[in-house]
Amino acid sequence: MRGERPLADIGHGRPGVGWDCEQEAGTAAKNFEQKAKNFEQKAKNFEQKAKNFEQKAKNFEQKAKNFEQKAKNFEQKAKIFEQKAKNFEQKAKNFEQKEVNAHTIHDQTSVNILNEVNAHTIHDQTSVNILNAKNFEQKAKNFEQKAKNSEQKAKNFEQKAKNFEQKAKNFEQKAKNFEQKAKNFEQKAKNSEQKAKNFEQKAKNFEQKAKNFEQKAKNSEQKAKNSEQKAVNAHTIHRSDIREHLNAPKNFEQKAKNFEQKAKNFEQKEVNAPPIPDPDIREHLKTGV
Repeated sequence: MRGERPLADIGHGRPGVGWDCEQEAGTAAKNFEQKAKNFEQKAKNFEQKAKNFEQKAKNFEQKAKNFEQKAKNFEQKAKIFEQKAKNFEQKAKNFEQKEVNAHTIHDQTSVNILNEVNAHTIHDQTSVNILNAKNFEQKAKNFEQKAKNSEQKAKNFEQKAKNFEQKAKNFEQKAKNFEQKAKNFEQKAKNSEQKAKNFEQKAKNFEQKAKNFEQKAKNSEQKAKNSEQKAVNAHTIHRSDIREHLNAPKNFEQKAKNFEQKAKNFEQKEVNAPPIPDPDIREHLKTGV
């Protein structure tokens, strides 16, 4: 007898090995397909992040340009304040010179007064000159105070100019920092874009693997069908062998009866045969002589 599977396993029991392979391959294909979709979504997210970083980089670059422009404006203002400080300093020198001139006039007036006193020729004009001298002295003091105020203002403006210059340097440094940050963001955007491309390539690879698994699943399904067909064929052969085995005793019995009938027929022929002649006649029958 052949080593076929029992009849209960053919089309009546648990699913075959081919069916298990088909189910496993189908599940794997679905999982890879889902992973491919997830990677594709991640790639899109990274692409969006790259665009956002690029936009931020452009914004930082614009801010850097704005800060640079502000720095130039502050530098221009600092130069203007410096010029004003020089102008105030020049005015202070002019006031100082006027003050010296006023003192000289005052001294000359004092000499004139003494001369007039000594000459006992005091008159109204001399009084006017004295008043004028006092007025000039007061004006000189006022000019001196204004000169001091102007000098203080010049120092204040000079300090402000230095402060603006420092602020301009700080803004310039900030602009450089923003520019560096913009470059860093641009580099990150490029890296993210490269990662997105890598993820996209991985997604394509997973998609190809999913197709391969799908093809394997189809091959497994075809193998399962072939195995099932073989099992059906084997089952048919097996049933034929069983029928042959079951019919063997009947066939043997029939053959025995046939042999028995042949034996009887032969025996009957022997009985019905004529008597054998003597040897000479038999020899004559054989040779014909």
